[in-house]
Amino acid sequence: MLQIKDKYIVTDIETNGLLDSADKFWCAWIYNSVTETFTGYRSLSEYFGVLNTCGNSGYNIVFHNGVKYDIPCLKKLMNKDFDLILGMWSSIPWCWEGWSMPI
Repeated sequence: MLQIKDKYIVTDIETNGLLDSADKFWCAWIYNSVTETFTGYRSLSEYFGVLNTCGNSGYNIVFHNGVKYDIPCLKKLMNKDFDLILGMWSSIPWCWEGWSMPI
């Protein structure tokens, strides 16, 4: 079973609507366990770049509601398929939904 590593980030996004109507990214926050800092993002591309960097640097990524909202919404807002950007998003070991349920 997948386990949380010492290196992880916890993240959540805010947009202007539910998944079917969201068309504007408002902000996101990331907590980094290594630096013990919270960082806010208003730029979607900057935020996504940090997710990509962390994911490819051995971090676990923990979302508040990643499977049902954050990941599909990010795909929609970025108009990109994460499989092309981050590898196999749903099968790589650093992507978690919540604190206890692996994707």
